[in-house]
Amino acid sequence: MKIAVQDANILIDLELSGTLGIWFDLGIETHTTDLILAQIQKGGHSGVLAFAASRRLFIHETTPQILAESAQCLFDHPDLEIEDAGAYLLAVALRALLLTGDKELRLLAEARCVEVHGTLWIFDRLIEKGLLKPKDAAEKLESLLAQDRYLPKVLCSDRIKTWQKGRGYRP
Repeated sequence: MKIAVQDANILIDLELSGTLGIWFDLGIETHTTDLILAQIQKGGHSGVLAFAASRRLFIHETTPQILAESAQCLFDHPDLEIEDAGAYLLAVALRALLLTGDKELRLLAEARCVEVHGTLWIFDRLIEKGLLKPKDAAEKLESLLAQDRYLPKVLCSDRIKTWQKGRGYRP
């Protein structure tokens, strides 16, 4: 089974697009940290909290050791946030793929050879596995863009055009 660590913006994108439940149908074991869950809770994202409460979303406690490692990570990469550093360290510890929309976190993961993807990759997998129809994906992505989510506009536009034609996206 594949394992993924998600940061807050991915979990929020999935909730806002109505694809959070569908994500869990992919069968990818999904993890995050208690610091990220605190961000989710502060934002009032009850859908994500429900998956955490049902233990389908595994939550990892930030120990003093992880906090110290996160602080070192922030020293080396000052544009990261503490929550993002924790997600990165969890992905490394679990040998998991990292799902993030954060540019700095993506750059760190890529530099350290950690597999990293974002919301568009998730939508591509949902379509590929037949869990989401391309036209529905186009609507959901347009909805995310209308909510000013941080997504790459050109790549979103390309996918929306392809998905509206009822086809999966191939780069």
